[in-house]
Amino acid sequence: MCTSACRVRPALIIGLAAGLAFVAGTAVALAQPKAATSATPPTAAPTAAPAAEAKKLSVGDKAPPISIEHWVKGDKVSGFEPGKIYVVEFWATWCGPCIKNMPHLTKLQKEYKDKGVTIIGVSSQDRRGIEDVRPFVERRGDVIGYTIAVDKDMETAKAYMFATGQQSIPAAYIVDKKGNLAWYGHPMDGMDLVLSELVADTFDAGKHAERIAKHKELAEQFSASAGGAKWDEALATLDEITKNRPDLSKQAELSRFAVLRIGKKDAAAAATQRDKLLGTTLKDDPEMLRALTETIMSVPEPTDADRAGAVEAARAVVAATQSKDAQGLSLLARAHKAAGQMDKAIETQTLAVAAAGENEGLKQTMQSILDEMKTAAAASAKTDAPAKSDK
Repeated sequence: MCTSACRVRPALIIGLAAGLAFVAGTAVALAQPKAATSATPPTAAPTAAPAAEAKKLSVGDKAPPISIEHWVKGDKVSGFEPGKIYVVEFWATWCGPCIKNMPHLTKLQKEYKDKGVTIIGVSSQDRRGIEDVRPFVERRGDVIGYTIAVDKDMETAKAYMFATGQQSIPAAYIVDKKGNLAWYGHPMDGMDLVLSELVADTFDAGKHAERIAKHKELAEQFSASAGGAKWDEALATLDEITKNRPDLSKQAELSRFAVLRIGKKDAAAAATQRDKLLGTTLKDDPEMLRALTETIMSVPEPTDADRAGAVEAARAVVAATQSKDAQGLSLLARAHKAAGQMDKAIETQTLAVAAAGENEGLKQTMQSILDEMKTAAAASAKTDAPAKSDK
């Protein structure tokens, strides 16, 4: 029986309300009894620079030059060429959210490679610089399909991040065809839409501001509908959100699944939506597939079909990351465990430990999860073992 801990909460809309990527935590929050999680996408805090060293930088200003000590992958960029667009994204090898976003940046670079767009990942926060970055990039191979560089004495970070008051990574900046700063923020917070419009020469800063304001209104409307358990109204609002912000269509469709399965408890309709997400909408998008997996695993009183769906979604995450992402492998292991497949769970979690590579912190976390699984499996085997005969 479902207890009060299973009661539906409307926190599903948090990610949408902020116009951000729909990360797993926001989708899962629909089924959680605790307070809503933060709307901000996952970030990691960088080292702060003295305020006196930072100049101010605003949208519309001439983009500062980038100062690079090492070019690790891709062609060297000596300057911003007129007529071309650049995305400068700050990241670090220890930043989990940055790593999760890499397949998405790779996909964008592939999509726009022949349209004058260059994506540059700048590491400015790794303690050992090139010694940390080079092996990290080499291990991931094609998962990172864009230019990677190491900042020179944090000069690029100071010129961009600290000049705009950004306090966490990942943080992305788009330089337009005229060499001006067109947009900056979290790379999963509307960057795709702005980039597509800049490429097509249709971007209008004023209209974009109106679009953001409209999204806020719709997100609040969705929140009110979900909070009142008016699920049909919530679904209708998702349609409006998609029309206003087509870049959030994936997030909206994931939200639709959560409303159908957790809100309306319509297992049949939710199953159809889940299959659509896996087959087309979220295909080859590991971060969104990860969110779908977490959402399915948060369904109160899950059915065997739910458990099987979670395993399928997690397998898609592993496939999309070429079995090189420790957290993706661990997610699949958890899905196997939830489905009662402990042997597969332990086998997959073992692969997750290996995939952690030289990241000692991540490796310890993966090993701890593996040890817990082995302990649980041993306890279960002991409990299920037939009692010894006294004869």
